[in-house]
Amino acid sequence: MKLENYERTLDKTFDTFNTAYSFARKIGYIFMSLFFMVLGGGLLVWGISTYSDRVSSLESYQKTTGTVVEMREVPETENSGVTYAPVIKFSDEKGREFRHSSSHSSDPPAYKIGERVELFYDKGDPESAFINSFWGKWWGTIILFTCPAVLFPVGFWMLFSAFRRKNSPAANDHHGNGSSYVSIA
Repeated sequence: MKLENYERTLDKTFDTFNTAYSFARKIGYIFMSLFFMVLGGGLLVWGISTYSDRVSSLESYQKTTGTVVEMREVPETENSGVTYAPVIKFSDEKGREFRHSSSHSSDPPAYKIGERVELFYDKGDPESAFINSFWGKWWGTIILFTCPAVLFPVGFWMLFSAFRRKNSPAANDHHGNGSSYVSIA
């Protein structure tokens, strides 16, 4: 008789632990899902702002052609080896010469010394030029739209997971034996 009381008390203790654990896990999933969705929303707003700024600024930018005068060596990182970025000499509408060192590099080099390259530059700040390429114009916007495309589904999945979980595995005992079940994972 004492052993049965001990087992019932132990079962109640494990059921209480499982209920508390399930509740805490559910709260954790809810907070993490909200974090991912708010972060994704912030990046989406930032992406929309970057896109609209780029579109409106392209109207004030001047198009010109420059010449690649150097291939700047970008040192290797832990993720890639040595890459090469073009340094382009161009003139503004007043004939002043400028040099633009691209922030985009590649291996093998995307350009050759002496190659003519189309650029956009701000009339008020010619040093803020960029190469007229899809990636040159839109890389920031692409990244800022790609991150929310990953974060929103993860956030929704976590929110869905939080509410589809059962409160206590012991309550789902289909064998009718009343045994306790403790799940740590």
